[in-house]
Amino acid sequence: MLIYNGYCDILNCEIAKIHRADGRYDAPKISMGKKSDNVVNKIRSFANEAVDEDFYLLWFGLDSLTPVFWLIKDGSGDYNFLNKFCDLENLKDRSIKILKRDDIVFSHVLAYAQSRIENATINLQKDLELSVELENENPKFKDADVKKARSYINELGKQGESLIDEYLSRQKSERFVSEYEWMNKSNEQGKPFDFYIKYSTGLEQWIDVKTTEHEFEQAVIISKNEIRFITEKKDPNYAIFRVYSKRKLQAKLRRCSECLKYMEKLLRDMDYMTKSMADYQASLVNYKIAFVPSSISFHKISDEEIITYNKGLDLDMSVRNVDYVDKASKEEESSIAADLFSLEKRI
Repeated sequence: MLIYNGYCDILNCEIAKIHRADGRYDAPKISMGKKSDNVVNKIRSFANEAVDEDFYLLWFGLDSLTPVFWLIKDGSGDYNFLNKFCDLENLKDRSIKILKRDDIVFSHVLAYAQSRIENATINLQKDLELSVELENENPKFKDADVKKARSYINELGKQGESLIDEYLSRQKSERFVSEYEWMNKSNEQGKPFDFYIKYSTGLEQWIDVKTTEHEFEQAVIISKNEIRFITEKKDPNYAIFRVYSKRKLQAKLRRCSECLKYMEKLLRDMDYMTKSMADYQASLVNYKIAFVPSSISFHKISDEEIITYNKGLDLDMSVRNVDYVDKASKEEESSIAADLFSLEKRI
């Protein structure tokens, strides 16, 4: 993983130890390897954008054994913070400063690095969520991370439905809703909707709850079967309840409806693709579509509402299960598996 200013990505990296002339093995050797999207090339490209500036490289490891390379430019916010504890301005060219766990400044650097990783990996978290929900293989992510993320995202989906269950219960008590049924209350039913609602006006509606920890604009995943169901039910009998910015017992909600024309176009194009591939004796099996909820896909999108869970159940998922995005309040719970930080000045 390489972090630099607002950039963060998982790149190819080949690491070995340098074999000195006297027989010693020390200091990691980061080679370019055979792939172009590697850490060395990316660091060089950033450095070439500011050839007159000094750069510093801080590296350490995560619990997942993923190496992290943190490129720091002289005068940047990262530089100003670390300089207070590591005296970067007096670090000689190509020299290496080692910060060990018993160092008095280690905890400060660790806490800052943890916060920096959490902020920098937001886009990676979004990519991982989409990869899991689309069931796509992504070479950036380890199998163990994908497995943990899948379990976490499934639990997040259940939490979202629980929030909507309580939301509808309140609407029923206020007589906006006359009755509703939570299809997956006991166990997953495999239906193309999560709730059936009958409003006091007589309107019947089938609701699919789509939950994310990220912003409203994070792509929604929908299957071909769900699209067929939407086109069969017609408007306004289907809606997506978008639960987003999920935090512990609270989230935001926007109700998205009247998407029939958009879904009919998607289905038409998907059917055309299926028929075209049949000419080549090929087919697409169980494929899914990712789209951003917007005025293009939905004619009606409600204003933002804050919804809370008040039943007292423990829904605290604030500590993520994916190694490189773990949140922790205590140093020993950090996802950074570092007993030392290596800091080098690079020109």
